[in-house]
Amino acid sequence: MITTIQLVTILYKALNTNAPITNTITGEVYKDWRPAASTLEDIVVNAVVMDGSESVIQRAVANVNLHLPSIITQGGAMPDNGRFETLSQIITPVLEDGTAENYNWWIENTATIKEQNKDQWYLNFRIRFKYHNTNN
Repeated sequence: MITTIQLVTILYKALNTNAPITNTITGEVYKDWRPAASTLEDIVVNAVVMDGSESVIQRAVANVNLHLPSIITQGGAMPDNGRFETLSQIITPVLEDGTAENYNWWIENTATIKEQNKDQWYLNFRIRFKYHNTNN
C-alpha cells in the first residue's frame, strides 16, 4: 500500500528531474501548495484521493497544475494560451503515460482555470494513478 504523500513524491520527481521542464519554466515545481506571492511559472503536484485498500490494486486521482502569469489587456487579465501551449507540449509527455514496476499513470483530462482572487490562471492536468500491490 502507498499513501497520497508517496504518490505526490512520485509525480513530483518525474517533473522536477526533467531538465526540459525545469529549465523552461521561470519558477519551481512544488508539492501540495504554491507560494501565495509567486507570480512565476510554477508547477504544483497534489493528490486528491487514493483508496486505502490493501487489495491488489490501489487507484488514485492527482492534480498537476501549471500556473502562469496572465496577459493583462484593456479588457482585464487573460490566460497566456500561447505559453500554456508551449509548456504543455513539454509537460504532457511526462504525464500522459508514466510507468514503473508497480504503478502507472495517465492524463484523464485537462482544464484551464482562473485562480480565485488573482489575475492568474493555471492549466490543470487531472491524473489517474494505479498502484499494483505485489505484496498481496
